[in-house]
Formats: sequence, structure tokens, C-alpha cells
Amino acid sequence: MAAVWVALAASTGCGDEPGADGAPDAGDASPDVVADGPTLIWSDEHVVRGGDDAQVQGRVSTGRDCVTMRSGTVTGTFLVVWPQGSRWDGAGRRVVLPDGAAVVDGSQVDGGGGYVPVGDVDRLGPDAADAVARCGDQVAEIAVFNAAEPVRVS
Repeated sequence: MAAVWVALAASTGCGDEPGADGAPDAGDASPDVVADGPTLIWSDEHVVRGGDDAQVQGRVSTGRDCVTMRSGTVTGTFLVVWPQGSRWDGAGRRVVLPDGAAVVDGSQVDGGGGYVPVGDVDRLGPDAADAVARCGDQVAEIAVFNAAEPVRVS
């Protein structure tokens, strides 16, 4: 009887619908965000379900343990989740976006997405939670670029 209840609860959960901010619900089976060096990237397993309408923009800092961003309009430092297909180039200390553009320390970035409160980081998966713990008090929120949209770099 307990096994039936568990199976029923798992099959009727809301894990298939994204949260209001476009981030996955905690019930999703696979991690949606994975770490690559000090960066966070939408995993290839993440099912793209559209995106958020907020504008994510700021100046990037490629620190030793964390890649963060500061906005000129919002107070605080943000961890960043980069689009699917992005990767960390440790030798160049840069994020390489799917279109080949390089994001280096001091780059200005701009794209569609949204923000996830640090208290909701578990919705993004264990790698995101580890990054928040590693980057500590400096993180105000997590800036999340839409998984399949381009990011402009200047």
C-alpha cells in the first residue's frame, strides 16, 4: 500500500510545470543546473519551456571560486546561470557562450531571464546549492539567463 501511495504521489506532482520564475520545481527528476568549474550552466537534460521576461544584465567577475555579476541598477552580487551549451574555459578564465562569445572578467552581459532567491536554490539542483554555499555571503540572488536564448556581451 505504501508503494502505491509513493508511486501515485510521484506521478501527480507538479514537477512538470516550471515555477513562476521559469525555474524548475523541486520535483523535477534531473538536475537542471550543473557546475562547470566556478560557473553554473543549464544542463542538456533541462527541458526548455520558454523563458522569463526580465532583463538580466550586469558586469561579470570571474573570481577563483565563483563567477558572479553585479548590476548597475540592483544592489547585490548575483551568481549566474548561463544558457545551455555554455562552458568554462579554465585556462582563459572565461565563460564561452554557445555562439562562441567569450565572457571575461569585467565583461558587460545582457539577456532575457530572471532571478531566483537564494532561499529557493534547491529548485535549481545540488550544484547550484553548492555554489551558493561556496560563494557565501556575497550572493544576493541567482541571475538566470534563459536556457536557449542568446546573451549579448560587450
